[in-house]
Amino acid sequence: MKRIGRADSAGGFTLIELMIVVAVFAFIVIAILSLLKTANDNLQVDIPSGALENDARRLVEQIERMVLSSNSTQVTVSADGTSMQFMVPVDYDADGDVLDNSFEIEWGGFEEGVPTLGHWMRYRFVQNGAPNDVYAEGATGNINVNVGKDFVRDDSYAMGSIVFDTQGGWTLPWGAGMVCLNAGDRDGDVDGDGVADRLFTLSGSTLTINIWMMRIVGDNEPIMVNARSSIQLRN
Repeated sequence: MKRIGRADSAGGFTLIELMIVVAVFAFIVIAILSLLKTANDNLQVDIPSGALENDARRLVEQIERMVLSSNSTQVTVSADGTSMQFMVPVDYDADGDVLDNSFEIEWGGFEEGVPTLGHWMRYRFVQNGAPNDVYAEGATGNINVNVGKDFVRDDSYAMGSIVFDTQGGWTLPWGAGMVCLNAGDRDGDVDGDGVADRLFTLSGSTLTINIWMMRIVGDNEPIMVNARSSIQLRN
């Protein structure tokens, strides 16, 4: 009679050896599955994060292109930094240049593509309607991590779009409702670094555009990205 746990004469495995092999194999399988899950989770985050970064960068570049031909005397920023109004040179008299008969620049805007003398254009933050108007950290909020990195989960974020509009009423939203500001203080700190994060800042002839965007994925996990640019306007 053969004893359990001893190799037979044909050179087979003992029961103990088989148990060890099975345990090692199970450990390897679990490790592989864990790595696959981590890779998949990272992919799920990286894809929307990359898309969000592209959206933020495109928004900043679009504002840059519109404002670049203006100058510091034709740009104004609201007190809380949530809107920026400007005019650009336009060929209002359709003579092939942007100067009037007195050789002064024809300042104005575009109403659905039509140059209009004296009309301003504007970019401004418009908050979403409920229920996606505010995201809040904390147990009672809808964000389960400390987004602001300030060690206190009490921040809330106003969510909205950057709307392009004109004096004549032409309106075009940008940002798909994912632009975020400090809900309690529109020109306050967003990322918890202690520095105010205003959408628009005009200092002398330097216009700074600072766009934060947030998207919620998975189990209320936020993805937050930033795109920023400073433009040196002509005097």
